[in-house]
Amino acid sequence: MPGKQEQEQEQEQEQEQEQEQEQEQEQEQEQEQEQEQEQEQEQEQEQEQEQEQEQEQEQEQEQEQEQEQERRAIPEEAYG
Repeated sequence: MPGKQEQEQEQEQEQEQEQEQEQEQEQEQEQEQEQEQEQEQEQEQEQEQEQEQEQEQEQEQEQEQEQEQERRAIPEEAYG
């Protein structure tokens, strides 16, 4: 009976389409995961930069304090 074969072929095609859709969904999920990983890496880099900036600020403050101490160490006559 030709009708039965046609039904089987249609079922096979539907199954293939479903498999293709599943593969596409998996690919999309993988891409999303990759994007999330990239975002996390960017956040880590930003945190590192912030830490570096804080360290630089601390160093600058220390230098300023040292300069102030040196100014105080110089007697006032030196300014006159």
